[in-house]
Amino acid sequence: SGRLGLLANFREEMRGEMGGARLTQMIKQARPGNYEMRHASRLPVSLVVTAEHRRLGEIKLNIRNISAQGFMVQGGLDLQRGERLEVHLPIVGRMDALLVWSHDGRTGFQLERVMRDEDLRRLVRQFQDEPCIRDH
Repeated sequence: SGRLGLLANFREEMRGEMGGARLTQMIKQARPGNYEMRHASRLPVSLVVTAEHRRLGEIKLNIRNISAQGFMVQGGLDLQRGERLEVHLPIVGRMDALLVWSHDGRTGFQLERVMRDEDLRRLVRQFQDEPCIRDH
């Protein structure tokens, strides 16, 4: 109840400073499950890459969107949450990735290190408007 009390007090103070509607909107946006904000940073691409997995060996990934922190793959994978891959990304090189979610034939990976902005921009420019998927 101590933490809840502090949170309630904070909310009341913030309501007084900025109004209830504005605070409610900020809280909704800050929630981890807010896909609207996460989606804003994801950039659409059409890219097939090679990855290495300790059990499966070499596999192909069809990356459909990417950000500096991760990417989403289209197509079923025989992997579970928490498994790791070494992904071979054009321009960027090899990066380790952790499977963080999987749903309806889509899988999300978090990169072990943040991709440099310049590399991300170059990668997206090269593969965002590609009419066909290339294997790199």
